[in-house]
Amino acid sequence: MSALLAGALFAILSTTALAGDSPVRVITTAPPNLPESIAIDHSGTTYLSMPFANKVVKFAPGGELSTVATFPSLFPLGVRLDDEGNVFIAVAGSGVWKVPAEGGSPEQVASGPGLWNGLAFDRRGNLYVSDSGGGAIWRLDKEGHFKMWSDSTLLKGTTAAGPCGLVHPAVPSFGPLGANGIAFNKHGDMLVANTDF
Repeated sequence: MSALLAGALFAILSTTALAGDSPVRVITTAPPNLPESIAIDHSGTTYLSMPFANKVVKFAPGGELSTVATFPSLFPLGVRLDDEGNVFIAVAGSGVWKVPAEGGSPEQVASGPGLWNGLAFDRRGNLYVSDSGGGAIWRLDKEGHFKMWSDSTLLKGTTAAGPCGLVHPAVPSFGPLGANGIAFNKHGDMLVANTDF
């Protein structure tokens, strides 16, 4: 874990290599892989959502790959862990699911038809979820209440071409895409990566 904090680069590819002075650990998965989100627990286990494989997997520090949860016919996008090691998963068109730290079946903790994507916890343990299709941020508080937290126009997507003249390739399938990845900085401010370019 100290190598990661010191600037090591982790790639989801097919072999081990070096990138400059930093070691690169490469993790291989069977197609269809196309990883979407990544989270790392306190022991160094890496969690990945694999939307086109309909599952979330984890890689132990020793390199063992195992499945955390499977979502038949659904796309798991965001993945985040709370302080207790529970795994939270944003599933497009379904809601938010939780897998207990000790393992087991996923349990739905919030539901709705959104394009649920990025996840982030605040200092109080509330979970925030981006809805990329609706261009909004939702909050799941510690008591289990799930409601819209922000629907600022800045979070909305567009069907117009961006500065490079291209339209995001997902627009024909999903419509405008907005709020995507989210994180809190050390001051408690939320940062939002918007797919709209």
